Amino acid sequence: MLNQLDWADFVLVACTQTYYRRFRGREEAVGGKGADWEGHHIIQELYDSKNRATKFVPILFDRTDEQFIPEPLRGSTHYLLNSEENYQGLYRFLTDRAGVPPGGLGPLKLLALPAAEPLRFLINNLPFASNPAFTGREEELRNLQVKFQKGEQHSGILTVVVHGLGGVGKTQLAVEYAWKNRAQYKAVLWVQADNPETLGDSLSELLSVLDLPGGREKEKALQVKAVMRWLRDNQGWLLIADNVDTDAAVAAVQEQFTPSLPGDLMITSRDNRWSVTARHLDLKCLLPEAAAGFLQNRMTQAGHHAGDDTSALAVAHALGYLPLALEQAAALMIELRSPPDARVVATVLDNLGTVLQQTGQFRLAEPLHTEALRLKTETLGPDHPGV
Repeated sequence: MLNQLDWADFVLVACTQTYYRRFRGREEAVGGKGADWEGHHIIQELYDSKNRATKFVPILFDRTDEQFIPEPLRGSTHYLLNSEENYQGLYRFLTDRAGVPPGGLGPLKLLALPAAEPLRFLINNLPFASNPAFTGREEELRNLQVKFQKGEQHSGILTVVVHGLGGVGKTQLAVEYAWKNRAQYKAVLWVQADNPETLGDSLSELLSVLDLPGGREKEKALQVKAVMRWLRDNQGWLLIADNVDTDAAVAAVQEQFTPSLPGDLMITSRDNRWSVTARHLDLKCLLPEAAAGFLQNRMTQAGHHAGDDTSALAVAHALGYLPLALEQAAALMIELRSPPDARVVATVLDNLGTVLQQTGQFRLAEPLHTEALRLKTETLGPDHPGV
């Protein structure tokens, strides 16, 4: 075989998962020295030719096989043999034929360059990346796109308020909308606005996000003023004001973001008492099938058994189809390596009730604690120390 490799002008290397494992010495060939020995020869050939060897030509039968190209050959041109055109490309390389000889050049023509599209979404401080497990909100995303469409008569700021219960997924929806519609904006900005002080702090931090002069300015009021001046002087931005839940927070947001600003404002809030000039999206809990699908997708992505549809639906129903509770349940099941069951539901309900209590939602928290106690009593028994 060594003589054959030496005499050959080219050696086609079929890059498959099996070949790659044998090349790396992770799997024994059925007979002969196999790919492991060939790998040493490839490395020696590359060394002798100072990394310019073209004898070994990687070929693929599927685009996903690129990961199985041996490391020494990843700098070489490879050929994906999934079409007649690609076969012809390999044939021309092996036969040193470039195809039909080109004709003579005609007279040169001046071609107009297409208008360059402005770069978009250069600036953002979104709190987290797009969520690959995000599901069940396709209709709401479409509704937001419609609500942010400006009519010919519209001027000034366009405000959309996403309101709903705590834990229903308002922030996640807002951030996901920003990622999916990033081509429409040159800046997407996020501020925490649960009270006037936090809003001021978040706005002052945008000074560095926007790379504005005055970064060493010590007075927060001057920093906020510089940021608001940028918002007034620039178009094509989206600002998300998150958790505007109290009367004081609502007043602070309305004071800062006046109707004359030339951008888009999205507000997330538990309060639905907003100006009639704002456009509203009332965010509800997930539909049953979407809630069960969220649980299953979240666990499958983490490499864990997600249970059957019936179990997932039962857990989703017990948690009221609330996204925050579903996320907690998925995280707990992944940690415990447990399929959906009553123990998981009880723990999540207890945790969620505590969260609601901490945010002052006592009326919503009490029934969650009561249901958690009932499930624990049924599952563990009334005398168990965990009850």
